[in-house]
Amino acid sequence: MLRFGIFSLENSLSSSVWRSTVQLLAASFRQVCEKMTEIKITICDEYKAAEHLVTRPADFTHVLSIRSPEDRDIDGFSDFPAGQKCRVSFDDVTHNPDLMEKAGYLPPNRGHAEDILDFAKTIKEPAHVLIHCHAGISRSSAAAYILLCAIRGPGSEEQSMVDVYNAREVAMPNSLLVRCGSDLLHETHGHRVFQVYETLARRRWATNPYRRI
Repeated sequence: MLRFGIFSLENSLSSSVWRSTVQLLAASFRQVCEKMTEIKITICDEYKAAEHLVTRPADFTHVLSIRSPEDRDIDGFSDFPAGQKCRVSFDDVTHNPDLMEKAGYLPPNRGHAEDILDFAKTIKEPAHVLIHCHAGISRSSAAAYILLCAIRGPGSEEQSMVDVYNAREVAMPNSLLVRCGSDLLHETHGHRVFQVYETLARRRWATNPYRRI
């Protein structure tokens, strides 16, 4: 009888621990899902972004402007609230960064990724972030991806990448910027930021006319 009582107690404790674990996991999953719905992104080219900022700036809570070093700010950017905008300047380089740098280009590096991730820390849900580069294809989509991963946290990588593609059908994220962001997020996300990007980008390789990995 004593042995049966101990077995029942152990069984009951195990069930209780299991239920608590499941409840914690479910709560974490709900938190991730809530964050996914509370962050909206718009990815576009510089001309559309300028149009948005001039005609309806109130639609956006934050602006992330990706420019080449020699480019001036787009129209409407200077009028947007200072604490809710960020400009990061680098060229759209995806291969041979050392060679391209010698040729006079500025490839994306860890410093640029740090600027984007620092900006992500200032964004509180709910938010609508306008993100642009020159064409709205490579640099802006990469910036949007690492920004979403940083805000949403580990486990959001697949959905964040899907959200980028849904926001910009022609998106082909700049691989160097994604790599830099992934390295900086490694402590919390492991290698998944770059791995997920690479897997999903390769699936689109044959069908997307803007082929860049």
